[in-house]
Amino acid sequence: MIKLIKQNLFSFYKIGIQERSRYEYEMLDYSYAGEKWPTRVWIKNTEIYDEKELERFFSDDFFKEKNISWFLENCSTGKYIRDFVIKKGYTFLYESAGMIKDNEDFIFLPDNLLSIEKVATEQKLEIFKRIVSKELFEKDPREVSESIFINLFKNENVELYLLSDKDKHIGTGGIFLDSSNSGGIYMISIDKAFRRQGYGKYITSMCINRIKHLGYRHSVLNATLSGEVVYRELGFVSPVSFYIIRKK
Repeated sequence: MIKLIKQNLFSFYKIGIQERSRYEYEMLDYSYAGEKWPTRVWIKNTEIYDEKELERFFSDDFFKEKNISWFLENCSTGKYIRDFVIKKGYTFLYESAGMIKDNEDFIFLPDNLLSIEKVATEQKLEIFKRIVSKELFEKDPREVSESIFINLFKNENVELYLLSDKDKHIGTGGIFLDSSNSGGIYMISIDKAFRRQGYGKYITSMCINRIKHLGYRHSVLNATLSGEVVYRELGFVSPVSFYIIRKK
C-alpha cells in the first residue's frame, strides 16, 4: 500500500517540475509553489532510515543552501525521525498523511442539487485556480504561479473538477492516474463559507467513483491533519506520514 501511495503522490508532484538526482535520492525543484512548499523533495527509495544516512542528508556539506524547506517521507520510524530532525535544528512547518482506500465496494449516489463539472476551458481553469489559491494554498491567486495549473490542465492523466451549489462555484477537486493500480485525489478545497456541510466529502466521493469507473482498484491522497478525519469516514487508512521542515 505504501508503494502505491508513494508512486502516485510523487508522480503527481513531478508534473511540470524539474527533476534532479543526487546519490540514491531524487530531488525536485518545487520552489515555484511558494514558501509554504518545499524547495526540495526527498524521495526515499527504501522504507528504513538509519542515523548515518540521516546525518548525511541533513548535513551542511550535502546541501549548501541555508534555511531551506524539505519534504521528508516517514514510513515506519515515527518518533525517531522527529527527534532526530529537531536535534539537527529543524522545525516542522507542515504535517500530512498519505492515505489509501480500496474502491471495490464503494458506492456513490450523486445529489441532483449539486453540480460537478470537468474543467475544460481556460475560463473555468481560472475559477479553479482562484478557489484553490484562496482556500487550499491560503494565498492571493496573483501570488500563485499560473504554471502549476496550466501543467495540470494540459496533462492527459489529470482531470480537474469544479463543484457548484445553485450555480455558485464553491469547491474543487481533481484526480491523477498513474501507471500503478491507483488513482490519486488532489486539490480538494471548499469555500470557507460552505465548509462543515459535507461538500468536501461529496467531491471526494465523486473522485473515488470516477477512479473506480476508470478501472483503478485504489484511491490515494495526501491529507492534512484536519482533513484526515473526513477521509477516514470514507474508508481511507493512513500507513505513511509526510513532513515539511525548515532549518531554524
